[in-house]
Amino acid sequence: MVNLFQDGLVRSDTAVGTPDYISPEVLQSQGGEGVYGRECDWWSVGIFVYEMLVGETPFYADSLVGTYSKIMDHNNRLHFPSDINISKEAKSLICGFLTDRYVIMPTILSFKPRRPFPKPFVKLQNGIFY
Repeated sequence: MVNLFQDGLVRSDTAVGTPDYISPEVLQSQGGEGVYGRECDWWSVGIFVYEMLVGETPFYADSLVGTYSKIMDHNNRLHFPSDINISKEAKSLICGFLTDRYVIMPTILSFKPRRPFPKPFVKLQNGIFY
């Protein structure tokens, strides 16, 4: 059972989501022991970006227990393959998303764009976006 409380946090008896994309907070919430909020979505963005660059998720294992174990030990288990050229900026972005909720939430909540997006952001001329 999943419960969304007035504080915007979720308390759940079971892990909800795609195993390779589940955040540590979702796993910790099993049995009602922990809570999670929107930061678990940012975790999934980090997994997605890593998968786009590397071709597989960062905590993949042959078993569900193995995957969950790697996720829970993410500070020690996140590695970038040396045979794939990944920029330091991309690594920093991924590491920024794949972090504990108490680290990422203040950053997310305080984010303000440096400048407004241009209007219109995308132009359409003769059926072509540019």
